[in-house]
Amino acid sequence: MPVAFDPSGNTSKEPVAFDPSGNTSKEPVASDPSGTTSKEPALAIDATSPPEDFTNQYWNYIRSRHVKSDIEKDESVVSVDLWDFAGQHLYYASHPVFFSSRAVYLLVCNLSKPLNATAQPCARQGIHDVFLENPNGETNLENLLSWLATVHSITQTRKETVESTEKKLSYLRPPVFIVGTHADKPFEDAAVMKSQIEKRISGKEYERHVIRPFFSIDNTRGHSHNTTSLRSRMMKLFRKGGGQQSGQGNTDMPKNDEIEALRNRIMEVLKQEPYMGEEIPIKWFNFERVIEALVAEHIYHVNLEQLQRYAREVCFIDDEDELTTLVNFYHDIGLIIKHCSTVVLKAQWLIDLFKQLITIPPFLKTEPVNSKYWLEVETTGVLSMELVDHVFYKFIQQGVVKKDILDMMEQFGLIAKFSPSPTDVKYFVPAQLKSSPESLCDVAPSSHDPCPMYVHFVVGFVPHGLFSQLVSRAISWCSKTGPTQPPNLYLNGAWFVIGSQVIHDFILICKKSFIKIVLKLRNQDEAVLMSTLADAARSVRLFVEGTLQDLSQELPGLNGLRYKLCVTCPYCLQESHKCANHNQPSCAHEDCLHFLEMKHGERLICKRRFCDKLLTVRGLEKWFPQRTSQV
Repeated sequence: MPVAFDPSGNTSKEPVAFDPSGNTSKEPVASDPSGTTSKEPALAIDATSPPEDFTNQYWNYIRSRHVKSDIEKDESVVSVDLWDFAGQHLYYASHPVFFSSRAVYLLVCNLSKPLNATAQPCARQGIHDVFLENPNGETNLENLLSWLATVHSITQTRKETVESTEKKLSYLRPPVFIVGTHADKPFEDAAVMKSQIEKRISGKEYERHVIRPFFSIDNTRGHSHNTTSLRSRMMKLFRKGGGQQSGQGNTDMPKNDEIEALRNRIMEVLKQEPYMGEEIPIKWFNFERVIEALVAEHIYHVNLEQLQRYAREVCFIDDEDELTTLVNFYHDIGLIIKHCSTVVLKAQWLIDLFKQLITIPPFLKTEPVNSKYWLEVETTGVLSMELVDHVFYKFIQQGVVKKDILDMMEQFGLIAKFSPSPTDVKYFVPAQLKSSPESLCDVAPSSHDPCPMYVHFVVGFVPHGLFSQLVSRAISWCSKTGPTQPPNLYLNGAWFVIGSQVIHDFILICKKSFIKIVLKLRNQDEAVLMSTLADAARSVRLFVEGTLQDLSQELPGLNGLRYKLCVTCPYCLQESHKCANHNQPSCAHEDCLHFLEMKHGERLICKRRFCDKLLTVRGLEKWFPQRTSQV
């Protein structure tokens, strides 16, 4: 029996069009830009009909709408969504929210800027560019490579390697293109700059994602204006279908054809991806129509229960497992974003909502009654609940569940919650924080304390957004250990006070490739040193290990997270030769540090420098005590 979805629950034989606004007329109307209305036929679907019948129904529906298309019935169609991520550091933590292994990535660098110069991050606030801090002195090239490392973190290494081997792919998924813009005015010869990038990525794990060749785009070619964005040109090219397919790896393309060569190469790679041609139930396509209809009515979020009801009544899916699979599938490809009981139907709406809380408005657009709260965000990173309630007021009127959105932002590392009691809740905005003071970075343990522990990331960079996630969860963990004073938070650091009777300072410092952890005892009573310090160190280590494991399982952008818990190599720190980079003996610069993995019961062995002695690091044993009590 042909049945169409009716929000009122009507299942009459006469088809009723899906109308998010609640209209259930049997002859649906659609308004056009001129203000007139036209009748639009409803699409009736028989869930029990064979695929051929459904296809005929769908094509009849398309023809009845007079959709103009050059696509034939038997021709395959590739649907491409283009996502342009903001380049400002302020939004870095939110990017992994939208990452997926079912995508092709373009990493874009500005060839007019020197690769080895220190990056100058900025964010547009109102009409002004506000320069942000770069506490670790990251260069433009390192910034590019850090994103390559972050994309690599999406990879479920063993699974993806097996898939690549089975399909004989020449790259590790997801594929990444490196594209240089402003080739019309490069800082130096574009070929030289490409060579520098090639040299830096050669031999690294993330190199296996990079598709050859590199592309350089002249922003002034092939356009009537002086310049145009890569995104705009790519969108136009994909819309019109591009030109003839270029040969694989063709680097002889004239400069003004590079953008088209890039498009063709992307299509070549896409056709190799295992999800291309993947079969899904035909009735799922009606779910996509439901999402489109809701968004067309400016409904950008729904309750999960509502969405499941739509899926049952429109897609005729009664099986709970299939229902879960459907929702997860469309979440994975970015059509929806699901978190707890809230499902976001339009990603841009969610991004705009995030920006409401993490972007400080210019003075003229700040309401006077909220000015002091925005100043507090700018100077301390503290987000008051009064400001949260104000920003969310209009969204709450639309049915948004404030807790779900705050939980989602906390999960994604955009904000961090400190709640010493149910009635005392504060949020921090990590992206608005200032750099750690030098005094905090230089804190050294005493002879009684455990040695500094380093979380060293194998790919050479801390994945974007991970430190905010770690700090957010550390806030929650520390609030349970007492005392109740809030932490000191910084852009690249955090300082907590933990313990009740015995007080410890717990410090996190984030560098380019590692996170340094210092645990320092405040009490100097010998009677408590041996009985509590080792237990505190063990609790901190277990928290760090457990949190990193949880993050790798919970966040798709960190599926392939690989790290080691390390100490600095005691052999290399005794080296008398001067380092090549800084001309310093026993150089302790973060780029020159050599780490050795710390393993319980195993000796530290260095393979860089020969030594006929066995050395250790004082305080290493305190991270692995025999006792198992908590802080």
